[in-house]
Amino acid sequence: PVQAMSSLSALANLQQRDLASASVFASVLCGTSEVHWHWAKSPQCLRQLRSMDCVSFEESKCRAVMDQLDSSRCVEILQSLSSLELNSRLTCHMTALLCSLLAPQLHDLRAKEVIVVARAFSPERIPDVFWSRGKLSGAHPSCLTDGSIDSEGPSRWRERALDLCFQSLRRHEHFLDTTYFALLPFKLLCLQVNLGTFDTRKLEEFLNPMLLA
Repeated sequence: PVQAMSSLSALANLQQRDLASASVFASVLCGTSEVHWHWAKSPQCLRQLRSMDCVSFEESKCRAVMDQLDSSRCVEILQSLSSLELNSRLTCHMTALLCSLLAPQLHDLRAKEVIVVARAFSPERIPDVFWSRGKLSGAHPSCLTDGSIDSEGPSRWRERALDLCFQSLRRHEHFLDTTYFALLPFKLLCLQVNLGTFDTRKLEEFLNPMLLA
């Protein structure tokens, strides 16, 4: 798993979108012997998924693989999938599981890592069907849910996830304010939320007080 993660990260750093290699690495990280060769042309193709069934994904096997990796390496997988624009039902399952594992550890992550996790909660990366069908237990961990959120659906769940990420970023506020390479992706995240990319309310409507107001 470590070699597969490192190889996928190397492809992302070199911006080499080799789908054949990525298929092998992604399948290894999911703990499946069957290589997943099918990729969506655009993340928008996955946004309105009506079914999340993926014959090559088994949550227990993927979780066993991810348990061998530390949190920073799990974040690196999320970053690599995003950088290479690898979009498929398999990556949706993997992203949902990784986010469920990382959500309780947000306060232990670095600022840039928290931002990577926050951006992974977008509807393109984890479609609404993961919430509404509830077949993947890892898709919405207990720290992201309560009774009111359960009854109101995925948009409030995403708001809760984003709120947790922004709360974790508060301890990095000075670092974000003074470090351009970290401030830029943070501002991009804020812009995405406020433009409706996450299908949530604007930040000022559910985040109080505002971070870096």
